[in-house]
Amino acid sequence: MEGSAFPLSILLMYPAFCPIERLISRAKTPLLPTIETLVVDGTETKIELDIDGKVNRIIVEQKSDVTVSGTTTDTIAVENNASGSTITSGVKANVSLTADAKVSLEKGAEGSAVKTGSEAVKADVTNNTSEKVTLTDASGKDLSIAPEKPPMKPPHPRARAAAPAAVPVAAPAAIRTRAPKSLTSLHRRH
Repeated sequence: MEGSAFPLSILLMYPAFCPIERLISRAKTPLLPTIETLVVDGTETKIELDIDGKVNRIIVEQKSDVTVSGTTTDTIAVENNASGSTITSGVKANVSLTADAKVSLEKGAEGSAVKTGSEAVKADVTNNTSEKVTLTDASGKDLSIAPEKPPMKPPHPRARAAAPAAVPVAAPAAIRTRAPKSLTSLHRRH
């Protein structure tokens, strides 16, 4: 079936130590060309998905820590229905929140968007991409989230402090110096 697309839904209801996550995260395009829906329904699950094929939608039903990365160029729809979840994406994603969650968009997730389903939903969005990310609230109002600047490194303790800027000082006009005409004239005067 290499190269053909077929709908496939996978429901994850296993503890975090179960190898099913590794099976899915390491699945390459020939094995699973298209995953239609991936449901994360395990309690306190920590899952890392490295997507090289295509996943159309990820649904988070229980509080989980979901990390999505990979080489896919397709936009992934991520729906969060569990309060307290953390979603980290390194691929372009359209994140829909119906419960409070932390969303971290990393390098590779440029062009992503986050939408909240109701006024009560609190979205904690971190933008570590190189572009602005749009956060749309339940009323349809868009908020643009600028990329976060990397923290400034403190100066090295041995680094020299910058020299203070030289302040120009004008010589007073009342002071005039007279240079001798020659060195011999200096000796004759004495």
